[in-house]
Amino acid sequence: MFSGVTGGIVSKELLVRDLRKDIFVLKDGWQEYEDQCKLLLARKAGYEKKMKEHVAWCENFDALIGPFEAQYDACKVRPALPFAHKSVEWVRGAPHPTVRASTRALTPARPARSAGDGEGVV
Repeated sequence: MFSGVTGGIVSKELLVRDLRKDIFVLKDGWQEYEDQCKLLLARKAGYEKKMKEHVAWCENFDALIGPFEAQYDACKVRPALPFAHKSVEWVRGAPHPTVRASTRALTPARPARSAGDGEGVV
């Protein structure tokens, strides 16, 4: 009868010892988790501080440089080829619109090209 009770007590003591080890491991893991959280929160605070500095710099840039940039963008809007309508006619072989009729007679006529010559339009 004593051996059965003693065996039960010993098994329960072993179970309690294992549970205490598990609790210690969990406490240690929890402490490590809290330490990692503290480090990450400190990094987050640093990033938020830098982000505020960058936002302030961008706002200052927009306030100081923004009007000049708008003027620059307005100046950039120009036609791609200011004489495109004239150069297209000149390339196709027709006389340039600025050439006088008296000088057109001096220009030799170009032979007509067919589409199958294999050459592009000059």
